Amino acid sequence: MDIRTLEQITIQAVKQSETVLKVKIITADIETASDLVQDICTYLGLAQLDSECSFPKLTADIANICEMIENSNTLKTHFAANISDSI
Repeated sequence: MDIRTLEQITIQAVKQSETVLKVKIITADIETASDLVQDICTYLGLAQLDSECSFPKLTADIANICEMIENSNTLKTHFAANISDSI
């Protein structure tokens, strides 16, 4: 359980070979995930680690923000053109 968000955290470890251990951290909070990865690396003495992540809600939120910015820029350009026409 994440004490910051009170949401569930799942950590799965699967041995893929004698030298490869795949660890999967499932959490919705990007800060919690990064803290866990850093702590695991520190504990294991790893300086480098291959990793990948996916935060679908965060990605959707960023896409929505980008769309709002694009719409705002379009309106700004439209209003600027209207002002130029009326001068």
